[in-house]
Amino acid sequence: MSQTRPARAEIYIDRSERGYAAALCYNGALWRGLVQKSPSLQTVQSESQGQEGDIFFGRVIKRLGENQALVDIGNGEIGFLSANSREASEGKKLLVQIKRPGSGDKGPKLDISIKISSRYLDCIRGTSSGSERAQSSRHKQLLSKLHATGWRGNVREPALLIPEAALLDMAVAQRDILKYIEQKCADAPLGLAKAAPGAIQSLLENTAEVGKIFVSDIHLRRELTDLAEDLMPDIASSISLPREKGDIFANNDIIDQWDAALQKQYHLPNGMNLVFEKLEALSVIDVNVGGGHGNFTNLNKALTGELARQIALRNLGGIILIDLLKMEKRQYQKAVLSGLMAASAYDDNPGRFMGFTKSGLLEVIRSHKGQPLRDWRDVKTSKSERI
Repeated sequence: MSQTRPARAEIYIDRSERGYAAALCYNGALWRGLVQKSPSLQTVQSESQGQEGDIFFGRVIKRLGENQALVDIGNGEIGFLSANSREASEGKKLLVQIKRPGSGDKGPKLDISIKISSRYLDCIRGTSSGSERAQSSRHKQLLSKLHATGWRGNVREPALLIPEAALLDMAVAQRDILKYIEQKCADAPLGLAKAAPGAIQSLLENTAEVGKIFVSDIHLRRELTDLAEDLMPDIASSISLPREKGDIFANNDIIDQWDAALQKQYHLPNGMNLVFEKLEALSVIDVNVGGGHGNFTNLNKALTGELARQIALRNLGGIILIDLLKMEKRQYQKAVLSGLMAASAYDDNPGRFMGFTKSGLLEVIRSHKGQPLRDWRDVKTSKSERI
């Protein structure tokens, strides 16, 4: 399933008694799946350690050297904050935001650069002016009007698709929410100050080029349309029911793609295969020629799109080592690396490409972010015993 970047994404959304499931596809190829275990799209049920984007009232309980601190965020949860002693002195009450959720015995990773986001705007605390350069005269005028409201932050690409008055109203709302929780911080008990949007809303907010959004039933279409008209008006008209009746994921080959991604070995149409070994902080991808035929460099180039897709779909994190078919010359390695970097434009959590090691392994560092691969299957299982 080698890819070239399409203009727009297709998003499929279904629900069961366990919650919502969504699939993000490009040209029919599954790139990401996620779930939201809540009774409605706007009812968010955070995990005990919080989810990415949650904002907490916290207190610094211990400094860990010059730039690290432990922060109590309530309910016995302790997070790790990167901040100097001036920003986060011991005993200080402060607002923190989850940058990476905790897992197991590890607490969440926290940030003091609070950001309230939407599909169109990122309101960022502490930003003295727009943290981006205007790309056009219209963009420049828009930034000037937004700054006049007291809002500071980033303007996202879809912002130019909605009326200016609506965008200014959103900016004022973001500004007021941030001011409110800042003023409340000193006296509020430790704990959640503002929950991040649910997984489905977050997916829609962070997918810039949306083509079609297919939903499983008329009630879900109404619920999602109401949400979009209120918060994401440029995509409201993209929501529709599929033409074919039955399971929305099965009918679009999404379940088969997901099941294939759960396997250790992944077979490509040309006879080659990829073998995945996943450890806690390290993942290894072994590229095998199998029944493939041709020049090794060309074979490596041809699978860069599939490599990028599997990394995103399997949500690999930490250090990723890719053992490609052997290439003798450095310029061949550079060509393959460039292809993989280009293909990773699909990935909403792209890794850093460190280049080839002395032993010829391609090294990628990708942050741990998002949901485990099997979570999607758990939600779908409640709707169909076959899945």
